[in-house]
Amino acid sequence: MPWFLGALLFVGFDPTVLTIDLTTVSQNLTTRDLIGIATSSAEKYHLTPKQTRRMLKTIQCESGWDNSAVGPVGEVGLIQFYPPAHTDLTREQMTNVYFELNWMAEQVSFGNGAKLWTCWRLLFS
Repeated sequence: MPWFLGALLFVGFDPTVLTIDLTTVSQNLTTRDLIGIATSSAEKYHLTPKQTRRMLKTIQCESGWDNSAVGPVGEVGLIQFYPPAHTDLTREQMTNVYFELNWMAEQVSFGNGAKLWTCWRLLFS
């Protein structure tokens, strides 16, 4: 158990009632924060430095690091999910920066960058 949880339990804090609204948290993140999360996601999926740079440049191109960005045909979020193509995902997932960046890193690790993002194709093909 992390030290701070032990300290919170010691003072009578009940962690079972703790809820975090990730939508609110993500709205307060800076571009620097988002780049840090994206880089951590890239590390989690063992992306090469080149793949990581491409991922970051693709996000800049797709949304300008604006998680509230909406594309011309309804794409949403940092990585511009197209809802009709991702019926297995909820809108909340599509606009949750942690989910988005992990999902993107996983797809890049599978070699799907050019298949899924127009900016990837424009920048790197």
